Amino acid sequence: MKTAIMLTAVCVLIPSEAVFAQSKKTCDGNAKQIHVFSGYNFLTTSSVFHRWNSEIYQTCVENHSGRWLAINWKTPGPWSFIPDNHALESNRPFDTRETLNLKGCLEYGNMADGLSEPFLGHKDDEPLVAAEKCNFVDGEATSAPTTKIASSASIPDISFEVYVPSDIRNPEATMLHIDGKVSLENTENEYISEVKFAATRYNEESKGNPEDLELKPYGAGLSYGAVQASYARSYKYPIMLSGKNEISITFSKTPKSRIVPGQYGFWDKKNGVFVGAFSFPAVSTP
Repeated sequence: MKTAIMLTAVCVLIPSEAVFAQSKKTCDGNAKQIHVFSGYNFLTTSSVFHRWNSEIYQTCVENHSGRWLAINWKTPGPWSFIPDNHALESNRPFDTRETLNLKGCLEYGNMADGLSEPFLGHKDDEPLVAAEKCNFVDGEATSAPTTKIASSASIPDISFEVYVPSDIRNPEATMLHIDGKVSLENTENEYISEVKFAATRYNEESKGNPEDLELKPYGAGLSYGAVQASYARSYKYPIMLSGKNEISITFSKTPKSRIVPGQYGFWDKKNGVFVGAFSFPAVSTP
């Protein structure tokens, strides 16, 4: 993969009232899967639609457990803690519509529990699902893919939010709300992928501290190698967070460049534990 990338980052404080994403109570997607067991009550949905000048593959989890729900839907996301009576989406942009009915690993609760959960995935997801390390997953792909070439225009702001604790040993007392926007600018010679997000305490009782988290590339998608290599060259690895964070990644453009999702993950740096992630528009050159 010959992809030139340049990263810069700015970390400054942000007022606690700043909000990028609109919190949701319900999932809007199709193919609802309802789960009530092990003391948890939640549902999942998935859908595919054209928006933001790209083909969006959306998965969503809606929590009605009467408590926080930890979710790690390994390939499509979300990767987050979810408050009670709240829904979180994962919006992944692709430049083609090639849809498969997949089953992937969804870990929940204390992450010792899991499901082989169906979702509408992209053809690029098939090898990721097959490589998932989950004893309870029987990943499979069905239905012929349908192909639609999306616009090569820029992708405007896509809002996202996740909830992550800064201390996994005491998650509810250290919960942080991460909300922001991701975008991709298509210029004459390059793509510029931008991420902006705020990290604030979930409520007044929270003792969460964004400086106890670190950020680095996550996942195993087509863009991972290029993002990881440039990240390591451009940052003191990994990034330490503050209240407001901005990351700009520049990809060189070639005739074979493709828009695909990338992921950044959050780690509790004191305990060395993954606590959540989000998707952003990235570029892969086969």
